[in-house]
Amino acid sequence: MINKEKQTTIPLQTEANARYTADQWAAIHLEGDNLLVSASAGSGKTSVLVQRILRKVRRGYGVDELLVVTFTEKAASEMKERLESALQEMINDEPDSDSRQHYLQQIAKLPQANISTIDAFCKQVIQRYYFLIDLDPVYRLLTDETENMMHFENVWETLKEDLLANENADYLLMANHFASDRKDDKVDQLIFDLYNKSRVHTDPNEWLDGLVANYPDADTPYGETSFYQDFVVPTLLAEIEALENTVRLYIEDLPVSEAIGFEKMASSVKEKLAYLDQLKTNIKSSYKEAYQQVISMPFPRLVSQSKKDFEAGNDAQIELRTTLKERHDKTIKAVFEKDIMPYFTFDEHYQGQFIQDAKRLAQAIINIEKKFTKRMQAHKFDQRILDFSDIELFTYQILSKQVGELSQIDTDQPEVMNEAKAYYRDKFTEVMIDEYQDVNALQEAILQAVSGNPDQPNMFMVGDVKQSIYRFRFAEPGLFIHKYNQFADGNGGKRIVLAENFRSRADVLDFTNFIFRQVMDPQVGQIAYDEEAALKLGFTDYPETDRMQTEILLYEEEKASNLENDLLDEGINNGTKMQAELIAQSILDKVHHQHMIYDKKIQAERPITFNDIVILVATRRNHSELEDVFAQYKIPLMLDDSANYFQRTEIRIMLNVLKFIDNPYQDIPLAAILRSPIIGLNEQDLAKIRIANQKATYYDAMKAYMIMDEGQDAQLAEKLHKLNAWHQDWRDIARDKPLATLIWRIYTDTGFLDYVAGMPNGEVRQNNLHGFYQLASDYEASAFKGIFQFIRFVEKIQEKDNDLQAPKHGDDTQSAVKVFTIHHSKGLEFPLVYVYNVSKRFNTQDLRNPVIYNDVIGMGVKLTDRSRHITYPNMFEMMTKRFEKKDMLAEEMRKLYVALTRAEQQLVLVGMVNDFDAVIAKWQGLLMKDEQLAPSGRIKANSLLDWIGPALMRHHDFDQVNQSVHIPDYLTNTNTNFRIAVVSGEEAPLGRHKWINAIDETAPIDHNEILAAILADDKIVENDQVDKQMIQLPVSQLDYAYQSATQTTSFQSVSELKRMLQDPSEQELKPWSINNRNKLTKTFRYTEDDYEQPKFLVKDQPVTPTAIGSAVHLLMQKLPLDDLPNTDTFKSLFNTLCDAGILSQQLWDHIQVDKLVAFFETATGQLILRHADHLYREETFSLMMAGSEIFTDMSTSDDLLIHGTIDGFILLADEIYLYDFKTDRIAYLNDSQQEKTLVDRYQAQMDLYAQALETIWGKPVTQKMIISLDTLKTFFV
Repeated sequence: MINKEKQTTIPLQTEANARYTADQWAAIHLEGDNLLVSASAGSGKTSVLVQRILRKVRRGYGVDELLVVTFTEKAASEMKERLESALQEMINDEPDSDSRQHYLQQIAKLPQANISTIDAFCKQVIQRYYFLIDLDPVYRLLTDETENMMHFENVWETLKEDLLANENADYLLMANHFASDRKDDKVDQLIFDLYNKSRVHTDPNEWLDGLVANYPDADTPYGETSFYQDFVVPTLLAEIEALENTVRLYIEDLPVSEAIGFEKMASSVKEKLAYLDQLKTNIKSSYKEAYQQVISMPFPRLVSQSKKDFEAGNDAQIELRTTLKERHDKTIKAVFEKDIMPYFTFDEHYQGQFIQDAKRLAQAIINIEKKFTKRMQAHKFDQRILDFSDIELFTYQILSKQVGELSQIDTDQPEVMNEAKAYYRDKFTEVMIDEYQDVNALQEAILQAVSGNPDQPNMFMVGDVKQSIYRFRFAEPGLFIHKYNQFADGNGGKRIVLAENFRSRADVLDFTNFIFRQVMDPQVGQIAYDEEAALKLGFTDYPETDRMQTEILLYEEEKASNLENDLLDEGINNGTKMQAELIAQSILDKVHHQHMIYDKKIQAERPITFNDIVILVATRRNHSELEDVFAQYKIPLMLDDSANYFQRTEIRIMLNVLKFIDNPYQDIPLAAILRSPIIGLNEQDLAKIRIANQKATYYDAMKAYMIMDEGQDAQLAEKLHKLNAWHQDWRDIARDKPLATLIWRIYTDTGFLDYVAGMPNGEVRQNNLHGFYQLASDYEASAFKGIFQFIRFVEKIQEKDNDLQAPKHGDDTQSAVKVFTIHHSKGLEFPLVYVYNVSKRFNTQDLRNPVIYNDVIGMGVKLTDRSRHITYPNMFEMMTKRFEKKDMLAEEMRKLYVALTRAEQQLVLVGMVNDFDAVIAKWQGLLMKDEQLAPSGRIKANSLLDWIGPALMRHHDFDQVNQSVHIPDYLTNTNTNFRIAVVSGEEAPLGRHKWINAIDETAPIDHNEILAAILADDKIVENDQVDKQMIQLPVSQLDYAYQSATQTTSFQSVSELKRMLQDPSEQELKPWSINNRNKLTKTFRYTEDDYEQPKFLVKDQPVTPTAIGSAVHLLMQKLPLDDLPNTDTFKSLFNTLCDAGILSQQLWDHIQVDKLVAFFETATGQLILRHADHLYREETFSLMMAGSEIFTDMSTSDDLLIHGTIDGFILLADEIYLYDFKTDRIAYLNDSQQEKTLVDRYQAQMDLYAQALETIWGKPVTQKMIISLDTLKTFFV
């Protein structure tokens, strides 16, 4: 059984393993070398990784001999679960007892196996070998970024004071350039950012020194430096060549040079090419010569004739001349001035001088950063705290420490390899790394340290560099790219590419390939998107259809129009909200028209549901807009993992309470508390308080009002006295007790925790408040204490836009449209994907910082002249910004790839343009005859749409294409299928009105809203003109033993009882105050004032869901059952009822007669037809029941008369079959959700019907059937 020899050849695939592609099979089995698996989206990389582990186990290896590194703890847990399940199957199928015993042992070892995140592995290394670097093994791990930031600030503030006291020259130089007169937060952020970035390298100080390594020496002329030759020259030449390409395209669009009126224009444009060619030559020769050309010979202007030079009356030529002149100024002249001239701002002397000034400033920053790093490390040791970067850095130091030396070296010599490194290299037969594209330089060094010796390579790396989107976590995709290129020739390892996509339809893959073949290459994107990288169709079972074409929905925003006010009236005031409108309308259109998708589980097509749809967003900033819009359209929405915890109403109230306790003289927190449900004041009350003292703080005005002798509102004063008493108690607790104790006391004093339970989403709100209590407990477990520090802690979170995630709650299985960030969607897949706001501008905030650093070139800094109040450029900063922008754009491109490849069956991209015709003209200027779009244009992209649009223009079916658009040969044969819909500001509201009205007309009765209206107790009059002293306490609050009986009529409807017994998911309660905490009713029933308005008083009676449902029930009641009913049977009966004045003809179009006919072909329908002679339909009954059996708060034995009408039942000899038709719309739910919905709604009703039948007929009801006429399914209660 055991065969641990390295497998350098790949075994033959048998028919049993035909499900794997040849490349997957090789990735599972190939050994004997380092192996990089480039696994494209949907290619089954996780399955390959699991199968490779199982292959090792089958050959006798143990799972404890492997190091498997995953990106998240969730991924590690899921992998262990998959392995355990597979091992169980292997045990069941294995005839050999020794093998079974081996597999059983692996299951037992799984919980302790090294299948984890790299942080978890590093903690294990430190726990085992901390003594090698004299590290204290007792520490607390900092997992909260904001707490970490507060430690940074405390250490930095102390260090700043020392630097200022000592007049440190480096700090003063840095502050002079970056600090303003009022604050120095830019300096603070710079120090923090550099610290975090340096800690993902094996030697932070060495990395910091490397940031100035590319700065030239002061003695070397600028044009002769390696910096100029290696960085500036290639960049500048690329800019000029891109401009040359634009000029050539322009010449091709000019009329022939002999054409009357265009001779001079054609000649002057050609002069530009000669000028640019000469400039390239001079740049390569020396900067001095190039600078002299630009200064002494300005870029040739466009010479164009005046109108008199053209043929008389030839308006077309004159118009073309004007168009060409405008295009020249925008695409040639402006580009030269913006992209090339900045390289020649100063002569060689000043270029060199400014670079040296920048170097001195950069070195000063690095010197201060080293001091901070040293001080920060001492603070952490003193506090016994470590963060994740410390864990990884200390792990590397442990693994790289040389035996007998204090210094660290990374050596593979056995005689100097320390015991930690030797132990792990001997322990692990293979190091497997999932999501390899997301590791950083330090993590790479750790993994290299524990992998095999150079003569025994054993690293298995799997990932997809096109999905590396964690740059903000310092992921280094360059490591993957280096090996990808190096291993292609077998140098240092082997490379396998998994290109087959088993997730998506060809429509999605073709569209993705079409875009990325044109936009991603090593210049812009860092890697070639060639034939090998392109996605290949792997899942071929999708049925052929033309309904899955990719859709691009663009909202064309009108600048100034009469429509603006209309949009504002509709609550729509910006482009992002209008995009949300387009998405909502599109979703409803697909769901309403039963857009069919293929379900892999049932291997058949079915109508799409909300649960099949996801909206991908770049950030969470527009979550509130999506929520608002989708609420209007009544589309269920689930904002998964939404980090907006501190924006929740109940949390904001608690934060204001804490701010009030800490400092009552803050007006805004105090006013917020008074207006909140805790106190419950209205605007008039707040005004009365302010009038009491208009010049003092609001707290002083409140105290003044409390002691007023005249004109005081007694009820208002009582509330203020209550708050003031609480405030004194809370301040006493805050001084002596933990913060969590104070928070719980606030909950109990105010009853706020109980109150929020009655608000919409009450359970969620209670969870949030419990989470707030726990957050305070966790906070004080750190080194920080007290209200002030806690408030500052929360404010820091909010300042950094790094809100916490709300506590998990609710049912994630509900049918709802999901909203994910692109980052969070990675690894997931959905049938229908909407990519929201592809026109959103890229976040370039980092490029506007005064200090920019890049791993390739180093640190660039802006120079400031305080005396002149100017900031002037230097070439090193310009180059750094350019390199950093290319890295940023490469990640944005990879984010687009991730977004597009989440879709299984259809993609919808949504964006906004201001002027579609102008945008088309802009896109056209980026086109080339080459395979890719112009590199300069791609680098200048401001949004995803700036890549998508020009690429689509080269599709042979693009509607706006013209003769000047260049389409490479390979693009002319593409199968890419898409459509673009441009929706104007006038058209969008029309779609909104259509769907909103349709929703209102077809919406089912919301029983929860009825319940909320009754519970709101709005019958208590609130009128300023009524003497409020006359209404001090509602009668319902008097202590009267039979109060509930006086409020309950002796007649009760089963339908209304059903609503009461149903467990509503959300109840809207009226605002709570300290004076009405016990007023809210727990159940509802018919009371004296609840009878509905007589129908003859209702003027308009539109077709409502209730009317349709009543008509359907009436048809099913009167329908003759002597033969199988058909459409004519129903139509004849309907006409008879209309003639009798019972029904209205307008109802016919709203009744789904085809479903009623189809029902009698189902098993339940056939059962009813077979027992037509024993069938009772629409039977009315009355039943006396004790009121306490229904209303638990009735303590009397009074009876109630229960009245109801049963749709039907079958009376047999010894039993009764009860059924009830329901017209609820549930088809969009899955089977289990359909059953749960109807059973939850009608369980109580069916139980009452059954009890009535058993009482009346004396026979048991053995079947209780709820029949859905929406799905024609029967659910048994």
